[in-house]
Amino acid sequence: MTGNVTATEEGASLRLKVLRADRAFLDGSVEIRLHHMELTDDRVSQEAASGDIVITGLHGAPQGLYRLSVILEDGRTISRFVSLGAKGPTDLEMVVPRREE
Repeated sequence: MTGNVTATEEGASLRLKVLRADRAFLDGSVEIRLHHMELTDDRVSQEAASGDIVITGLHGAPQGLYRLSVILEDGRTISRFVSLGAKGPTDLEMVVPRREE
């Protein structure tokens, strides 16, 4: 996976924004884990969360279903399923909930 680049490869890609509860970009870095739900395609990468994270070379529709996990520097994990379009980028925002004190 590559971060903060423009997707130029054919096929599907994911353009991810990791945001704080106030909708600003998260500071620091995150670990991104993508697990394809049908095919053998697992990816792990450390990325700066201060801007768009673009992940290229993914499988798109009709086989574009991935489980996405974002692991924060403090160890918290946010996860969801994402279904990618056949070609080009799929935009996704993941908002990190405030930490309960």
